[in-house]
Amino acid sequence: MNTPPVHVVIPTHTDRHLRRTLLGLSRQTIPAASVTVSGDTDDPAILDVVQRVHDETGLPLLHACRARHEQSRRAQTRNNGIRTLLEIDPDPEDHVLFLDGDCLPAVDLVETHAACALQGELVIGYFIPLDETTTKQLQEHALDLAATAAQLEQLQARQRRARRQLLLRRIGLAKAHKPKAVTGNLGVRLRRIIEVNGFDEAYMDWGFEDDDFTRRLHAAKSRPVLAHSTALVFHQWHPTLKQADWTETDAARRFRTSTPMRCEHGIEHPVPQHEVSSTRLC
Repeated sequence: MNTPPVHVVIPTHTDRHLRRTLLGLSRQTIPAASVTVSGDTDDPAILDVVQRVHDETGLPLLHACRARHEQSRRAQTRNNGIRTLLEIDPDPEDHVLFLDGDCLPAVDLVETHAACALQGELVIGYFIPLDETTTKQLQEHALDLAATAAQLEQLQARQRRARRQLLLRRIGLAKAHKPKAVTGNLGVRLRRIIEVNGFDEAYMDWGFEDDDFTRRLHAAKSRPVLAHSTALVFHQWHPTLKQADWTETDAARRFRTSTPMRCEHGIEHPVPQHEVSSTRLC
C-alpha cells in the first residue's frame, strides 16, 4: 500500500525561527505534498521568509495571513491554514502534519509520519527542546540534528506512558484527551479534521486548544499511532508565552467544560476575524 501524501501546516506569529523550520522541510527524505504557513499576523517579514525559501529550494508553499487581533488566536490560525490547504483540493485520506514555526523537523519526519499514517489516523509525536545556546548556534548547512541517547530515553518514557493510557482508554479509564498530543508534532487524517470541524476557535491566547482537539479526535474514534521516539522534532528555544498560572485562564476553564465532538466555531463557521489573504508558491 502506498503511503499517503503529507501536507504540513505551520501556524506562526513571528518569522523568528521560521526559516530554519522551512529549510528543514525542504531537505526531507520524502518531500511534503505542500507546506502551508499560516500567520496570526500580516507581518510582511513572514511572507518574505516564505518567498525566499521557495525561491531557494522550490519547496511548494502556501501562505495565509490576516491582520493581528488583540488576542492571539492559535486555534483560528491553524484553521486558516487548513482552510487554505483545502483550496488546493487535497484528498480526504491525505495526512496533515501540524508543526509550529519554531520546530525543526528531523530529515525523515515526513517519511515517518507517512508510514505511521498507514497504521492509523492520529499520529502522536512530541519534541526535543533545544536550549538557548544550541538554538543560537544552529547553522543552516547543518540542520540535520540527531537525538542523544538521553533525549531518546525521555521520548521513549513518554511513549510508554502513552501506551499505558491507550490500554486504559480501551476499558474506559483514561482521561478524554489522553494519550495527549501536541500540535508541534501531530499528524491527522484530513477527513478526521473535517469531521471534528478542526480546532475550536473559542480558545484564545495560550493553551488547551491542542488538548481539546485531541479530545475530540479521540471521541471520533480516530485510530492513534504513537511516534514519540521515531517522528523527531527539535523545538528551538525562545521566551515562553505560557502564563504563570495557566490553570485559571479562560482557556483552562473552557477545557474543563463538556463540549461536543464537532466544535461550533471551527473550519466551518469561524469566529469573525479580519480578512484572510492567501498566496500560493508552487
